[in-house]
Amino acid sequence: MDKFEFFSKNKNQIVNLGIIILALFIAFRLYQSAQLEINALNQQKQDELKKNDMTQSIAGLEDTLEGYRKVFVKKDVSSVMDKVSGIAKNYDVKVVSIKPGREENFENYLKSSFTIVINIPSYHALGEFISQIESQKDIFLVDAVSVDASGIDQSRNIAGMNFNVNLTLSTISYL
Repeated sequence: MDKFEFFSKNKNQIVNLGIIILALFIAFRLYQSAQLEINALNQQKQDELKKNDMTQSIAGLEDTLEGYRKVFVKKDVSSVMDKVSGIAKNYDVKVVSIKPGREENFENYLKSSFTIVINIPSYHALGEFISQIESQKDIFLVDAVSVDASGIDQSRNIAGMNFNVNLTLSTISYL
C-alpha cells in the first residue's frame, strides 16, 4: 500500500509531470515540422535567388544585344557612299562608282554587298584604303579585289599613272 499512498498523495504532481512530458513531446513535434518548413523555405529562397541572378544575367545580355542592334543597322547606299568617300579623300583615292549588289538573308542578320570602282595612284594607297575600310566601327568586309593595270608598264614608274580597282564590299546588318 505504500505505492498507492504515494500516488494518491502526489497525484496532482504526477498528472502535472505527465502534462509537461506530453507538452514537451508536442512542442518537439511542432519544432520538427517548423524546422522542415523553414528548410524548405530556405531552399526555395536559394532557388529564387538563382533565378534572379539568371534573370539579371539575361537582362544584361539583352542590353548587350540591344547595343549590337544599334551597331548592326541596315546600311543604305548613301551611308556606304559617305563612309567610303570620306575614307577615300584621306588616301588620294577617287571613287568612280558605287553599285548596290545582292543581299543575303541569314537567320539573324543581313549581308549586303556593294561593288565599288575606285581609281588609285599606287598599290600602297590601295592597301591603306582597304585597311581603313575594314577597321571602321561599322562592319565592312572586302570580299573581292580586282585591279585593272592593263597597258601600264610596271617597270617604269610613271608619275600620274592610276589603276582602276573593283572592290566587292559587304556590310552586316542585324535583323
